[in-house]
Amino acid sequence: MAAKAAPARVALAFAEYATPTLEEAVRDLREAGARKLLVVPIFLAGGGHVAGDIPKLIDAERKRHADVQIALSGAIGEEPEVVAAMIDAVARIVKTGV
Repeated sequence: MAAKAAPARVALAFAEYATPTLEEAVRDLREAGARKLLVVPIFLAGGGHVAGDIPKLIDAERKRHADVQIALSGAIGEEPEVVAAMIDAVARIVKTGV
């Protein structure tokens, strides 16, 4: 993923139960010089985490790092190419029975 996104930096963060946390990822990116961040939620749909939990985490990071602009995209699962890939996968599963 980092190679495909280059020259932009890519960092992984988890909303809960695992590390690195968003706080850790933002801190590390800021220390590396980043001042504009885009959070892309790797969720199938924009449910509770995407609509509520992640914006709260981002707000906390905006307060902690006022010199960093942090934007939030929609859930990756709602992107057209991801939807198309899921449709293709379901069609394949239905046809093969596996």
